[in-house]
Amino acid sequence: FIFIAPKAGSYYLQGNVTSNMFQGERAITLYIFTRQQQSMSEIEQIEIEKNATAALPPNEIKLEAGDEIAIVPVCKSFNIASDVVLTDFKVTDVAPK
Repeated sequence: FIFIAPKAGSYYLQGNVTSNMFQGERAITLYIFTRQQQSMSEIEQIEIEKNATAALPPNEIKLEAGDEIAIVPVCKSFNIASDVVLTDFKVTDVAPK
């Protein structure tokens, strides 16, 4: 998933991520990055166990117009097959309550 900031400001991720693993036993790591003109910075890592759901962190992410938020699932071993599903997902410029 890639979000491109339409304007400068603070943004927040909301929602849940689920690992629907149908082969393998190891957790999947969900990385959240920001990407500015020539650099990337890791914001957060979330370990998602087999067939489990985790909430996205409510971190404030400061971006300039055109900067990106990238959400990337990574399997840290071979022989894993999984769907990674975002539910109730949104990116907002309003802080969660």
